[in-house]
Amino acid sequence: MKEAYNLQSLYEKYLDLVRFEISEFSVKPTEVRHLIGRLGEFFCAIVLDGVLASTPNQHGFDVVCKKGRKVSVKTTAQKSGFVAIGGNTLSLVDDLMIIQFIDDSLRIVYYGPIELAVAKARYYDDIKKYELDISAARLIYKDIDSSLDLSVLNSRAHILSAEGRYFEFKNDDDYLKWISEHLASGYILNCNKSHSQSSVKIHRANCRHITELRGNAGSGGFTRDYIKVGAFGEAALRNWLALRRGDVVAELCGNCLKAVRE
Repeated sequence: MKEAYNLQSLYEKYLDLVRFEISEFSVKPTEVRHLIGRLGEFFCAIVLDGVLASTPNQHGFDVVCKKGRKVSVKTTAQKSGFVAIGGNTLSLVDDLMIIQFIDDSLRIVYYGPIELAVAKARYYDDIKKYELDISAARLIYKDIDSSLDLSVLNSRAHILSAEGRYFEFKNDDDYLKWISEHLASGYILNCNKSHSQSSVKIHRANCRHITELRGNAGSGGFTRDYIKVGAFGEAALRNWLALRRGDVVAELCGNCLKAVRE
């Protein structure tokens, strides 16, 4: 097994890379499934407090949870359709987790014993594979969720998705609406259009330096000449910056963050 290195950091970097591919090259999420597949494995390991298998694409399972159960992870960007499950490696797997990449975040569709999943799947003997419809997987998971206490797992999954997300604001209206809704939990990266080192700073969403206009800035003054990116943690903002200017390091605002840390 892999040692417990910083899975959270890997998850955030892969999530940023997926977003970058989608936004910069105008590809659909289904076209970067190789990245989304690995992203799903990080997601699963984190929410289960487990570890990754010894090698990527290992036969049978991808993650070993804290209790030692071996988990096969299937991640899809499809809103409908099915996921394929190999029939030859079922004996190597205890549980199955199916994850959807939808609306810029990951959601658990199914997590539970693999036997319950394949019982509802179609089997093709000639290729030794099962096909489980996403809609069927979701229904099975609802039954499991109601009979077992999965609240901790679901809570971790929700927080993880929220923390990894960032929001790029193209106009003042969207920016001001977001910070008003997330004054207590939000962070803002503010910089000029060239991402110059002296301009890049991270603020809390309630900081007066990024909520009050100065001089004659007028309408559009928050986003016309400046880039504003929102997130629920500093790490997501630093990853956003690293993809665009790897040589620039964001400083903490001396008013709302640095003074608190010292």
